[in-house]
Amino acid sequence: ARFAEELRTMRHDQRLASETSDRGRKDIEVFGESLKVELHEQQTSCSEVAARFAQELQAMRHEQELASETADRRQAQVQDHVRDQQQACTNMVSELAEELHALTERQASVRSLKDIEA
Repeated sequence: ARFAEELRTMRHDQRLASETSDRGRKDIEVFGESLKVELHEQQTSCSEVAARFAQELQAMRHEQELASETADRRQAQVQDHVRDQQQACTNMVSELAEELHALTERQASVRSLKDIEA
């Protein structure tokens, strides 16, 4: 009778251990599935962040290109303006030199006439 009791106890313990093992396996499966879901969500989140980062980086590059083009255009405009001003000054100096030459010739003519009259 004692042997039968021990056998029943062993079977009961084995059944409890098996049930506990089954519950543990199910818990592990559920935990594994939740980890898979969480991993997928994190991968999706990381992908979204990476995509936003790439878009922002592209926008910054585009803004930099536009700023560079604007600066290049502005520099060209300033250079054109300076060149135009230099040309205008050169032309004015030439005109003044011509007028000075003409005045010098007139002055010489006037002196010659005065010398002749005297």
